[in-house]
Amino acid sequence: MTPVGIVAIVVGYFLGGLPIGVLVARSRGVDLFSVGSGNVGTTNVIRALGFKFGILTWLGDVGKGLVATLVAILLKQPEIVVAAVGLAAVLGHCYSPFLRMRGGRGIATSLGVLLAADWRVGVLAFSVWIVVMLWSRMVSLASLAAAASVLPIMNWLHPTDPMIVLAGAMAIIGFYRHRPNLERLLRGEEKKFGSSKKDGGEQ
Repeated sequence: MTPVGIVAIVVGYFLGGLPIGVLVARSRGVDLFSVGSGNVGTTNVIRALGFKFGILTWLGDVGKGLVATLVAILLKQPEIVVAAVGLAAVLGHCYSPFLRMRGGRGIATSLGVLLAADWRVGVLAFSVWIVVMLWSRMVSLASLAAAASVLPIMNWLHPTDPMIVLAGAMAIIGFYRHRPNLERLLRGEEKKFGSSKKDGGEQ
């Protein structure tokens, strides 16, 4: 791996680690960790500040993964480096160096990575999220369904080893970060979006 590739991976991690939700909340005088679920993602920002600021957070989180991966592509890095940069951005979001290794679930940042790596995969995975969200009104279930769809979609549209590994790794991270939500889903206790202050599945 070249020095440029190594730098791109490191930059991808720190870019992914930018706590967009926390910064948006602080700009409005809100400590996001003390609101609702205490998560730094879109759903909790919506709960704390409303839909407009939630969308701003979501766009920022998607943008982190998109920009980090696009930079690697524009630098003409091999696909294995592009995949590593994308994965680093997702890990940075989930384990932010700016938040003492705390972070979000990684779904929105994963979407940004996918849109840069192969927009078709990103669009289809996001379509799965939308369909399940409209059907269930559960952010966590929609996120888990989208995460589960990434590997088969990537295997269908972009079946190269680095991208398959990236898709599988992002799915594993997504499920791992949603462990509490998955447990509530299995118990039938997960709340629908907007039904209470305990909505799960922050991105």
